[in-house]
Amino acid sequence: MTRLSHAARVAVCVVLACLARPAAARAQDISCDPGDREVIGLAFKGNRAFSGADLSLRITTTQSGWFRRHFGFFGVRHCLDSSELPRDVLRLKLFYKDKGYFSATVDTVVDNVREDAVKVTFVITEGPPIVLDSLAITGLDSVRHRDLVLAGLGLRKGQPFDVSLFRADIDSIIARLRNAGYPKADVVSSYDVNTDSLRAHVLLQALPGPLVRISQVRVDVTPLEGRGQQISDDVVRGLIGIHPGDYYSDDQIVAAQRSLYQIGTYRHVEVAPLPDSLQPRGDSTHEVLDVALREDYMRQLDTKYGWATLDCFRTSAQYTDKNFLHQGRRLELAGQLSKIGYGYPLASSATRGLCYRDVLRRDPFSDTTNYSISATLRQPGLFGAQWVRTYSLYRERRSEYQAYLRSTLIGGEASAGKDVGGSGTLRLAYNLEYGRTEAQPALLCAVFNRCDQESQDQISRVAEPLAVVSGQYSLVRTDNAFNPSRGVALRTELRSSTRLIGSASDLTFNKATVDATFYVPVTRRSIFATRLRGGIVLGGNFAVNGPAQYIPPQERLYAGGAGSVRGFQQNELGSLLYIAEGYETIVVDDSTRYFRSPDRVTPYRVVPVGGNAMVVANFEYRVPDIFLPDLVQYTLFTDVGNVWTRGTPGTGLSWSQLKWTPGVGVRVFTPVGPVQVNVGYNPYVQPRGPIYYDATVNRETGFAPLYCVSPGNAIPVHIRSSSTPGAAVYVQDSQACPGTFLPQQSSAFLRRLTFTFSVGPEF
Repeated sequence: MTRLSHAARVAVCVVLACLARPAAARAQDISCDPGDREVIGLAFKGNRAFSGADLSLRITTTQSGWFRRHFGFFGVRHCLDSSELPRDVLRLKLFYKDKGYFSATVDTVVDNVREDAVKVTFVITEGPPIVLDSLAITGLDSVRHRDLVLAGLGLRKGQPFDVSLFRADIDSIIARLRNAGYPKADVVSSYDVNTDSLRAHVLLQALPGPLVRISQVRVDVTPLEGRGQQISDDVVRGLIGIHPGDYYSDDQIVAAQRSLYQIGTYRHVEVAPLPDSLQPRGDSTHEVLDVALREDYMRQLDTKYGWATLDCFRTSAQYTDKNFLHQGRRLELAGQLSKIGYGYPLASSATRGLCYRDVLRRDPFSDTTNYSISATLRQPGLFGAQWVRTYSLYRERRSEYQAYLRSTLIGGEASAGKDVGGSGTLRLAYNLEYGRTEAQPALLCAVFNRCDQESQDQISRVAEPLAVVSGQYSLVRTDNAFNPSRGVALRTELRSSTRLIGSASDLTFNKATVDATFYVPVTRRSIFATRLRGGIVLGGNFAVNGPAQYIPPQERLYAGGAGSVRGFQQNELGSLLYIAEGYETIVVDDSTRYFRSPDRVTPYRVVPVGGNAMVVANFEYRVPDIFLPDLVQYTLFTDVGNVWTRGTPGTGLSWSQLKWTPGVGVRVFTPVGPVQVNVGYNPYVQPRGPIYYDATVNRETGFAPLYCVSPGNAIPVHIRSSSTPGAAVYVQDSQACPGTFLPQQSSAFLRRLTFTFSVGPEF
């Protein structure tokens, strides 16, 4: 049996507290007044066809939350409303009848557990179901796409007669006929139920109506006052993707309307058949499609600015031409700057005082301002109105805290995206850029076996082509973009880089990530949110690689920080390397010695290793402030996860390897987005790892040696002769640096707290 650590036990308690809620959110809460009896138990007996959890969704009576029922405090309290019990009985009877159990009976038993608490039991006698004996669907013999109209319907002969499926099948047939060219389609239905023989007979007669084609697409545009029409009628017709001669389709009309909205050039869009325009013509009927539009401004300038812990001051600007070359194309010119005030050349001693210097000084990549400039052209209308093409050119300097710096001299991307499944988005892209990635020498040495200056320069100093093909699917079904209370958000991405598409031979990889978030209302205002993230990176041949396989640092996986496991600083979850401020020299003989750092000292810098596999989960219970519920929100959270490099002994995905960090936070909603301050409790010591000394440039060789100085290491350092009098050149043998260094750490409670700050929704 696996034993949980102290941190895991604390974290599990926080998760259970978050889960202290009824089994399902109700539209009507059973509130408690003085003298009311609390429902501390809710049970169902005799139910076989449907679970108790399913039945509890159909009634109003609700038991108190798990934590309150078991411990008597904390969590949601629900009380018995005696007037609702008879209605709940009726609700369950109607539910069973709807599912084919016409003879089902329901009764209730209320047990007094104590003076102020009861247990409610619903006693159900289901009886035998009515079985669907025959199903006839007529009227579809000559319609277009008959097989598609009939595919996947819910009713099945020999199964219980489900009235809800009966209604759903009628709606499905009508909708499919309307998408097949029959806008006047309808269904006449009937069913016969014999309670003696327990058999049902269903007849669905389809009335397709006329088969309709689009005869004309009529465009009616209202321009801004004092201006002429900006986008021509011909361009509009090309954008909607519906042409004269096409068969009528509800889905295509909805997609055309969505396409016109998405280009952002119209205040009002309406795409619908022109009333009374049906006209017989030859062997079919034709109809006019009317497109009514109200134009908006075609040019826009947006600017943003702010401050963040790792960015200091930052700003961005974007100029948008929504009708580039008068063809409905969208041109975006964008620029972004970060680390303003701290990084060269936009810094001074005075401005650095306005930044979080204690954090930024530990990052070797923050000494220069990060930037990004790009030009993006979006062209809707590929393969009708479904795909939107995008072409981009860009140049950037982008760094990840203490991990890597990516400098792109020139890059370009071509992509195509479309809406799928209503709320889903599919995006396919090809990206080719010419640049270089710089990483900490210790990281290149310990993780990729690139310990000598020449091989490190080959990776970090030489610009190489990096080509990536990617596919991304996103699904967002939430009720609010900034503060969802219910719904789901899913994002998954596949990325691949090979020589076949233009990458350098040492920049090949395959990567898959998934990010899923679920929001569930607990009470009218409180929310339980769960986020699950995972990722894996493989080599260019899809092999499971050891740590020596080089994968571009920007494609490795990192965790820890405000948007991840909040008990850890940015990117510091998982294995770490250390940079020493100095070392001790152990003399062996005249030409050989050892360089060693003492154990349990404070390193000069921590270097996150990242990994090629990652799993992270976040659990949050969000409660609004009593006095400012729309402005301030409090969060009780538990984060858990880990990052590791497959093939490294002692690492991997197991319960004991996961790190649990509970904490609390406050979120303030502002015009620029939610501002969050979180405090995470981290009971873990920093892991043992190799420690290096990053020496200054050797004048003799022009190289900056990297020495392994781990405690107890036995890697010889040899003295080489030098042409400079009184100087010596130290060369360390090329051997694996042992992970024996344990940094100095405090066990004080306050030292265990990690503070994170962010602007914008983390999830």
